[in-house]
Amino acid sequence: AYGEALRQIGSLDKAETVLEQAVRANPQHPGLLTAHGKTLVALGRPAEAIPVLERAVVRDPKNWTAFSAAGIAEDQTSDHAAARAHYE
Repeated sequence: AYGEALRQIGSLDKAETVLEQAVRANPQHPGLLTAHGKTLVALGRPAEAIPVLERAVVRDPKNWTAFSAAGIAEDQTSDHAAARAHYE
């Protein structure tokens, strides 16, 4: 929750550090993976975000936030076909 709050207020570098540590401690947690992936996208690092968000989707196939964030990241890397699949 702390890392997500940092992202929402624009403290992206701090959020990324906090969330990366949290994911290292809890690598299967879909919420942490989603928050970390969204932060990477916000930092302009969509290629790094995609595998993180894919892990979130695999762990929670009903996590529409992770699907949407993965689609955004894929659009930003010009992989529009993959993005479309995540939006559907």
